[in-house]
Amino acid sequence: MFKKLNHHWFFHNKTEKLIEPIQYYIGDYTFFDNKTNKQHTLTITAQSQIIIDNINLEGSVIGLTTLSLTFLDHYGYQLIVKRQDNQLTVYDEAEDQTYQLKPIN
Repeated sequence: MFKKLNHHWFFHNKTEKLIEPIQYYIGDYTFFDNKTNKQHTLTITAQSQIIIDNINLEGSVIGLTTLSLTFLDHYGYQLIVKRQDNQLTVYDEAEDQTYQLKPIN
């Protein structure tokens, strides 16, 4: 049911099709910033783009596993999305803050 590939575990279904790690993160989310008292949106696309409040961040994914996605922006700061118990958080290195992501239905 699980297969180890390049030191990462991937679940594969009965057709032996591997699930790409990005599939665990694709979606639209909200998070609340206590410092600014504002609600924000965050979108992760199948093309590994990060969009915050409808602004496409310049940068690229530099790390991707089933447990974390690391995005390096053009300023040199990382956004790290982590998966634990079907919950997502994002750590913003520039702000030194971690936010709980809530899916938008």
